[in-house]
Amino acid sequence: MDVERFLVPVGQDLVIRVELRKKAGRLAGFVCQLEADDGEDVVPVVRYDTSHGYLHVHKYWLSEEREVKDMEDRNHPATDYTTQLDEALDNLVEHHVDYVARMKRAGK
Repeated sequence: MDVERFLVPVGQDLVIRVELRKKAGRLAGFVCQLEADDGEDVVPVVRYDTSHGYLHVHKYWLSEEREVKDMEDRNHPATDYTTQLDEALDNLVEHHVDYVARMKRAGK
């Protein structure tokens, strides 16, 4: 499996960390995580990933029980995640200011 990693800057002290996993030319999985640098640490804010074999999102300002939300049926995951990756990246770029504000309001 081929792995590609890169950063997408989206604001002051904010990046989206991206990891693409390709198999036979198809996007077999990915991680895209909005991260904020608070001057001391790099803090994850929102993470979309397929690390458990299906797409789900982590919203780190929520309580642990509510933090993870499935974005597809665990029993029927996609075989190519290109569209889902585009949608996740678009969402993080469009809403990064709101997501960081939610983290700050939650005191995280």
